[in-house]
Amino acid sequence: MKVIRTDALSQFERIGLIHYTKIQVGHSPQMLRGRLRLFQEQLFFELEDVDLQETSFANFQPSTFYDVLQNIQKENWYSLTNSAEDINLLYALQFGCPVHLVKNLQTKYVLEERALQQPLAEQVDETTTEAIQLFYFSSKLNEEECQQRLDAARQFFFQIHGGKSKAHLLYANQTVEV
Repeated sequence: MKVIRTDALSQFERIGLIHYTKIQVGHSPQMLRGRLRLFQEQLFFELEDVDLQETSFANFQPSTFYDVLQNIQKENWYSLTNSAEDINLLYALQFGCPVHLVKNLQTKYVLEERALQQPLAEQVDETTTEAIQLFYFSSKLNEEECQQRLDAARQFFFQIHGGKSKAHLLYANQTVEV
């Protein structure tokens, strides 16, 4: 499969991509459930008396990630779905950026502006054995910091789902074969 990044996402200097194969998705373990709830509550208190328009999160508007932040600000907690979707939401909250998990791998996947409007996890369920995960990193992070986050995400995902993975950093107008 080819992943193609267009320059329509130029506000993100780097987009991290992790390609997972041979994974097993199931119920979230207690440790993941606890972390996810903790990060939602922490964000709620950080955003309690703040106008999201006046934060760095405004850079992600419009996006489903921005919608998630608005819901958390209103104490609308996200309930558990499955281990893959839950860990994906955890990464978005922990890293403070949109993170998308996509099951339906096609021969060509184009990263463009409308990608930010997609759900944070698309059609991921217990039958998922292969997926790509996309991290829309802030331009404040350097290449080493982005790579460190990708490595940490891969390791944690592996602990829960097993399988194999490979990470890439995508720059404007770059194509990667996964």
